[in-house]
Amino acid sequence: MRINEAKISDIMNVDIIAAHREDDIIDAIEYMKEYALSSLPVVDDENHVIGFLSDIDVMKSLSHALYQGNQQAISLGEIMSRDLQLIKGDDNIFDVIEKFSSHHMKSAPVVDDENHLMGMISRGELLEALKVASAQDRGFKSSAKGPRKLEVSQNKRVRMILSK
Repeated sequence: MRINEAKISDIMNVDIIAAHREDDIIDAIEYMKEYALSSLPVVDDENHVIGFLSDIDVMKSLSHALYQGNQQAISLGEIMSRDLQLIKGDDNIFDVIEKFSSHHMKSAPVVDDENHLMGMISRGELLEALKVASAQDRGFKSSAKGPRKLEVSQNKRVRMILSK
Protein backbone atom coordinates (compact mmCIF):
# COMPACT_ATOMS: atom_id res chain seq x y z
CA MET A 1 0.00 0.00 0.00
CA ARG A 2 1.31 3.43 -0.88
CA ILE A 3 1.68 5.95 1.95
CA ASN A 4 -0.71 8.35 0.16
CA GLU A 5 -3.45 5.72 0.40
CA ALA A 6 -2.70 4.53 3.93
CA LYS A 7 -5.09 5.33 6.73
CA ILE A 8 -4.42 5.59 10.44
CA SER A 9 -6.29 2.31 11.03
CA ASP A 10 -3.55 0.63 8.94
CA ILE A 11 -0.78 1.67 11.35
CA MET A 12 -2.43 2.34 14.73
CA ASN A 13 -1.65 0.28 17.80
CA VAL A 14 -4.62 -1.92 18.71
CA ASP A 15 -3.01 -3.46 21.81
CA ILE A 16 -3.95 -0.62 24.09
CA ILE A 17 -4.73 0.07 27.71
CA ALA A 18 -7.61 2.38 28.57
CA ALA A 19 -8.77 3.69 31.91
CA HIS A 20 -12.29 4.31 33.18
CA ARG A 21 -13.34 7.67 34.57
CA GLU A 22 -14.11 6.02 37.92
CA ASP A 23 -10.56 4.62 38.26
CA ASP A 24 -8.38 6.16 40.95
CA ILE A 25 -5.25 8.15 40.15
CA ILE A 26 -3.17 5.40 41.79
CA ASP A 27 -4.63 2.92 39.28
CA ALA A 28 -3.54 5.20 36.42
CA ILE A 29 0.01 5.30 37.76
CA GLU A 30 0.05 1.50 37.98
CA TYR A 31 -1.23 1.17 34.38
CA MET A 32 1.34 3.65 33.11
CA LYS A 33 4.19 2.01 35.00
CA GLU A 34 3.27 -1.60 34.18
CA TYR A 35 2.76 -0.96 30.45
CA ALA A 36 5.40 1.81 30.01
CA LEU A 37 2.80 4.39 28.95
CA SER A 38 2.93 8.16 29.06
CA SER A 39 -0.80 8.63 28.41
CA LEU A 40 -4.13 6.86 28.68
CA PRO A 41 -7.46 7.31 26.93
CA VAL A 42 -10.33 7.48 29.42
CA VAL A 43 -13.53 5.71 28.39
CA ASP A 44 -17.08 5.34 29.66
CA ASP A 45 -19.00 2.07 30.07
CA GLU A 46 -19.76 1.92 26.32
CA ASN A 47 -16.08 2.38 25.36
CA HIS A 48 -16.61 5.96 24.15
CA VAL A 49 -13.54 8.14 24.59
CA ILE A 50 -14.49 10.85 27.07
CA GLY A 51 -11.07 12.06 28.16
CA PHE A 52 -7.33 11.76 27.91
CA LEU A 53 -4.78 11.55 30.68
CA SER A 54 -1.07 12.27 30.40
CA ASP A 55 1.65 11.45 32.88
CA ILE A 56 2.02 15.19 33.47
CA ASP A 57 -1.70 15.46 34.37
CA VAL A 58 -1.22 12.68 36.92
CA MET A 59 1.98 14.14 38.39
CA LYS A 60 0.49 17.62 38.73
CA SER A 61 -2.75 16.43 40.31
CA LEU A 62 -1.19 14.03 42.77
CA SER A 63 1.64 16.38 43.75
CA HIS A 64 -0.85 19.21 44.39
CA ALA A 65 -3.02 16.90 46.50
CA LEU A 66 -0.04 15.65 48.52
CA TYR A 67 1.37 19.15 48.98
CA GLN A 68 -2.00 20.35 50.29
CA GLY A 69 -2.33 17.33 52.57
CA ASN A 70 -5.38 16.08 50.70
CA GLN A 71 -5.81 12.35 51.38
CA GLN A 72 -9.04 12.03 49.38
CA ALA A 73 -9.36 9.63 46.47
CA ILE A 74 -8.87 11.28 43.07
CA SER A 75 -10.88 9.79 40.21
CA LEU A 76 -9.60 10.08 36.66
CA GLY A 77 -12.86 11.77 35.69
CA GLU A 78 -11.83 14.68 37.91
CA ILE A 79 -8.42 15.24 36.34
CA MET A 80 -8.64 13.99 32.75
CA SER A 81 -8.39 16.44 29.89
CA ARG A 82 -11.68 16.94 28.09
CA ASP A 83 -10.03 18.97 25.33
CA LEU A 84 -9.65 15.93 23.12
CA GLN A 85 -7.63 15.64 19.95
CA LEU A 86 -9.24 12.51 18.54
CA ILE A 87 -8.08 10.80 15.38
CA LYS A 88 -10.47 8.91 13.11
CA GLY A 89 -9.43 5.51 11.81
CA ASP A 90 -9.89 6.59 8.20
CA ASP A 91 -7.87 9.80 8.59
CA ASN A 92 -4.97 10.30 6.18
CA ILE A 93 -1.51 9.87 7.68
CA PHE A 94 -0.30 13.24 6.41
CA ASP A 95 -3.26 15.07 7.97
CA VAL A 96 -2.58 13.35 11.30
CA ILE A 97 1.10 14.28 11.16
CA GLU A 98 0.09 17.91 10.60
CA LYS A 99 -2.29 17.70 13.58
CA PHE A 100 0.42 16.15 15.78
CA SER A 101 2.84 18.89 14.75
CA SER A 102 0.49 21.83 15.22
CA HIS A 103 -0.81 20.60 18.61
CA HIS A 104 2.56 19.23 19.87
CA MET A 105 0.99 15.81 20.43
CA LYS A 106 2.84 12.63 21.37
CA SER A 107 -0.10 10.25 21.04
CA ALA A 108 -3.85 10.28 20.51
CA PRO A 109 -6.82 7.94 20.71
CA VAL A 110 -8.18 6.61 17.42
CA VAL A 111 -11.97 6.40 17.29
CA ASP A 112 -14.73 5.32 14.94
CA ASP A 113 -17.62 7.56 13.86
CA GLU A 114 -19.44 6.98 17.17
CA ASN A 115 -16.34 7.85 19.26
CA HIS A 116 -15.69 4.22 20.27
CA LEU A 117 -12.04 3.60 21.03
CA MET A 118 -10.36 1.64 18.20
CA GLY A 119 -6.68 2.09 19.03
CA MET A 120 -3.93 4.59 19.71
CA ILE A 121 -1.55 6.36 17.38
CA SER A 122 1.78 7.76 18.46
CA ARG A 123 4.72 9.55 16.94
CA GLY A 124 6.49 6.18 16.86
CA GLU A 125 3.89 4.56 14.59
CA LEU A 126 3.84 7.62 12.34
CA LEU A 127 7.64 7.66 12.09
CA GLU A 128 7.72 3.93 11.31
CA ALA A 129 5.15 4.33 8.52
CA LEU A 130 7.15 7.20 7.01
CA LYS A 131 10.40 5.24 7.31
CA VAL A 132 8.97 2.16 5.62
CA ALA A 133 7.43 4.21 2.79
CA SER A 134 10.61 6.18 2.22
CA ALA A 135 12.85 3.10 2.32
CA GLN A 136 10.59 1.29 -0.17
CA ASP A 137 10.47 4.27 -2.53
CA ARG A 138 14.26 4.67 -2.45
CA GLY A 139 15.21 1.00 -2.28
CA PHE A 140 17.10 1.93 0.90
CA LYS A 141 19.32 -0.62 2.61
CA SER A 142 20.81 0.57 5.88
CA SER A 143 24.55 0.51 6.32
CA ALA A 144 24.45 1.76 9.90
CA LYS A 145 26.27 -0.33 12.47
CA GLY A 146 23.71 0.49 15.16
CA PRO A 147 23.34 3.32 17.63
CA ARG A 148 26.46 4.66 19.29
CA LYS A 149 26.60 4.45 23.05
CA LEU A 150 28.58 7.13 24.82
CA GLU A 151 29.85 6.59 28.31
CA VAL A 152 31.05 9.44 30.46
CA SER A 153 31.78 8.94 34.12
CA GLN A 154 30.38 11.36 36.67
CA ASN A 155 33.90 12.31 37.81
CA LYS A 156 34.93 13.40 34.32
CA ARG A 157 31.85 15.56 33.99
CA VAL A 158 32.50 17.24 37.32
CA ARG A 159 36.14 17.88 36.43
CA MET A 160 35.14 19.33 33.10
CA ILE A 161 32.71 21.71 34.74
CA LEU A 162 35.17 22.75 37.45
CA SER A 163 38.12 23.23 35.10
CA LYS A 164 36.45 26.07 33.18
